[in-house]
Amino acid sequence: MTNHDFTTTFSVEQSPEKTFNAITNVRGWWSEEIEGATDNLGAEFIYHYEDVHRCKMKITEFVPGERIAWLVLDNYFNFTEDKTEWKDTQVIFEISQNGDKSEIRFTHSGLVPEYECFHVCSNAWGSYINGSLRSLITTGKGQPNQKEKAMGKSEEMAALLESEAARYSIAISAEIEEDIPKLQADRVQLQQVIMNLMLNAIEAMKDTGGELIIRSQLNRDGWLLVSISDTGVGLPEEWTEEIFDPFHSTKPQGTGMGLTITRSIVESYGGRVWATNNQGAGATFHLTLPGEVEAHE
Repeated sequence: MTNHDFTTTFSVEQSPEKTFNAITNVRGWWSEEIEGATDNLGAEFIYHYEDVHRCKMKITEFVPGERIAWLVLDNYFNFTEDKTEWKDTQVIFEISQNGDKSEIRFTHSGLVPEYECFHVCSNAWGSYINGSLRSLITTGKGQPNQKEKAMGKSEEMAALLESEAARYSIAISAEIEEDIPKLQADRVQLQQVIMNLMLNAIEAMKDTGGELIIRSQLNRDGWLLVSISDTGVGLPEEWTEEIFDPFHSTKPQGTGMGLTITRSIVESYGGRVWATNNQGAGATFHLTLPGEVEAHE
C-alpha cells in the first residue's frame, strides 16, 4: 500500500547530535513566535502565523541524535473548509548516519493529498525543512518567520505563499496604495479569494518561473481594485470567462472550483472578478469591491 504522507529528506556534514539540537531549536528555523518549550519530552508548544494558522504541538518522542516526534493536539486554518486539518497528525524527524554525513528524514504523518491544505502545507514544509532548518544546521542561522507586524490582507497572503513561489523561482512583489479604507467584509473570505488567485498565478509559472505582482488601489469610483499578474503562459481568449465556471480547470489535477468559489465570494459583496491577458507574457486577474461593503452574518 502506497504511503502518501508528505516526506522530504536531506543530508548534511554535521553530526547527528548537532543536527538534533538544531531541530529542537524550533524558533531558529520555523517561527520566532513559538510559545512554550521545544526541547524536552512531553513539552507542549504553540505555533501561529497571523490569523491564518495556529496549532498546538506535544513532543511525544525525544531520542537525542535519533528521533523527535510531535503530536498535533489542536489546529486552526482560516483558509480551509475543515479548520482543524492537521489535528491528530504527527510531525516526525528521523536522523541517521550515512557514511560521514547525517541524513534527516522529515515526515508529516497524516498530511496527505486529500487534505485541502496539502498543496500549500507541503510546499511550506519543504521550504522550512530543506531551506531554513538545513541552513540552521549548516550555518547556524535559519530563516524562521519573524516577529509579526501589521499588514494588509494582500501582503499577508504574499508572505504566506512566498516560500512556495520561491520553490519554482517565482518572485512576489506587492504594490499597495496607501490609505485604502478597511473593508467590513469577512476577513477569512477575502483571504481565501486572494490566496486562490495567487495560487492560480503560481501554477501558471511552475515550469518557467517568473514574477507575480499583486496590486491594491482605489479606482476612480472609490472601489477597491486588486489585480494579481503573472508572467506565465496566459489564457486562451475563450477561457477568460469560462475559467470561472464550475469544474473548469487548467491544472491536470485541479478540481475546477477554486476560481468559482472566488467569484461567488466577490459577487456576494456586490463586487466583480475577471481575467485578462497581458500585452506581454501571462495573465492578470482583477477584482473590485465597493468601499462600504458590510460583513456577512
